[in-house]
Amino acid sequence: HERRARFMDCKKAKNLMSAYVDGMLENAEKSAFEAHIHTCKDCKRELDLLKNTLILLADAKILCARKFHI
Repeated sequence: HERRARFMDCKKAKNLMSAYVDGMLENAEKSAFEAHIHTCKDCKRELDLLKNTLILLADAKILCARKFHI
């Protein structure tokens, strides 16, 4: 069961990406997610895109706040 609990496929990893970025995963699930990301270049690329998108959105929010004095 221990080995099965650690296994994660791409579908499950993609479903957990937002929760991972938000720090919402339990330790075991986080470990399985990170193990998958280290071995799957497609999911790693998707995670990097998500992180970059969130950074861009945060930057845009800051720029809008400055421009409109929000």
